[in-house]
Amino acid sequence: MLKLTTGYVLTTTEFDYFATTIENMKTPSRHVSAMGKHIRKKIFGALKSHDYHVLMQHVLPLSLRRLFALGP
Repeated sequence: MLKLTTGYVLTTTEFDYFATTIENMKTPSRHVSAMGKHIRKKIFGALKSHDYHVLMQHVLPLSLRRLFALGP
């Protein structure tokens, strides 16, 4: 099957790098509940509303900035 590639879809290696960045993130205790584990398994429904907020407001911009700094 032919898969189209676009600029906003992460490749498998990019997603692995992104998930590793989130897994290795150091946060205060009880700040987020095992976010890296859920991101790696692609189980976003297991995240709590606070985890979504932290992911969208703080983690996602930092990890994507680091990912896109590597370049194509």
